Amino acid sequence: MALLASNFVGKGKTDEVRRWSKVQKNFITVKRSEVVQLYNGSMGGVDKMDFLIQLYRVYIRSQKWTLRVIFHYAGLAVKKIVG
Repeated sequence: MALLASNFVGKGKTDEVRRWSKVQKNFITVKRSEVVQLYNGSMGGVDKMDFLIQLYRVYIRSQKWTLRVIFHYAGLAVKKIVG
């Protein structure tokens, strides 16, 4: 069981979803809070962005961390516009 905190959603409402159980080898019903529902709904974009960053990473040979951060965020901005 994991603990999640949010300043966006209070206690929120719960719903029930079907999840696959490896132990029982069938679907079981699990209660899910609103915070988890919102998190799961927005994770697809984050996963896609991480995937695109790995595919098209800009390698800069500099010892200065500021330049690496600038190029990282420039790459994020370009991928956000293009992808």
